[in-house]
Amino acid sequence: MTIRQDKHGRAIVLHLAGPLGVGRSVRHLRAAVGRALARGGRGLVLDLSGVGYLDAAGIGALISCHRRALRVRQRIVLTGLRRHVRDVLGVTRLAGQLGEAADEEQAVRVLDQYAARRDLPPHIAAPSCA
Repeated sequence: MTIRQDKHGRAIVLHLAGPLGVGRSVRHLRAAVGRALARGGRGLVLDLSGVGYLDAAGIGALISCHRRALRVRQRIVLTGLRRHVRDVLGVTRLAGQLGEAADEEQAVRVLDQYAARRDLPPHIAAPSCA
């Protein structure tokens, strides 16, 4: 798996290419997400348009990354879901928890909206992960 990092406004975009499954790809994703979250910003966009295969280990890695982002009050939004990946994420309902956008532009808007709500007192706008 290769991961290319870009910046889009205050969001970081990770472009993934290759299978996301057991082995080095999972470790590579977790490390890249950890580095990106440490930089701060609005959150992360994971562009999965280059991912044609996703297995249980890949799902576990996405869940782990999601939890890590929430701990630092950031969000992850997925974009570029191919059919197989969309089907797998649909069964697990993970795309709904992480957030899915049609494209990178929409994903950044979702992160901007989340960040705006996050800056409000919790009783006014509590971010939802459901």
